[in-house]
Amino acid sequence: MTRKIIDMTKNPRGGQFEYFRTMTDPWAGITVPVDITDLLASLNGRPFFLSYLYAVMRAANAVPELRRRLLSDGQVVEYDHCDPLLERGTLTEDGDVLANFFVSCVPWLYYTQIKEPAGGADDSNPRFAWGKYREENGRMMLPMSLFINHALCAGWHVTQFYKNLARELAELSAYLKTQNERQ
Repeated sequence: MTRKIIDMTKNPRGGQFEYFRTMTDPWAGITVPVDITDLLASLNGRPFFLSYLYAVMRAANAVPELRRRLLSDGQVVEYDHCDPLLERGTLTEDGDVLANFFVSCVPWLYYTQIKEPAGGADDSNPRFAWGKYREENGRMMLPMSLFINHALCAGWHVTQFYKNLARELAELSAYLKTQNERQ
């Protein structure tokens, strides 16, 4: 994975970056119920976790601000791609933990709010979490949470992630459906 330096003094969010960098807890999180009805119907024995993780990672990587990280010297870098890290503290092969999205799942519990731990104001890896799905009004809904360091991302970027996720789930469901019909 490659990364480039982002000059936040020339970035449109430079003012917000400076403002949120002064906070002891610049983390923000939003939990949204995600409709996974079509995905579940299209799995045909395929593992839900891996299929959903695939869609989440594609949706997240499509938002450049979610791939931005703070370095120890205060610089901001943007990775060309980030992978999921399912267990915090485990390094990737190249040892660059910043090149990851932190992912957790609580499949035993349907929740409306969750708080993910952060190592401090300079911790900048976004956190993704989801819980147990359940039926609501004839649709299968999954609580999906995204936590961001607000110095690097804003509500607009979170919204883009959730829109991307809906698109990725629809595309994956349609693809799997066509694969099932060929069997």
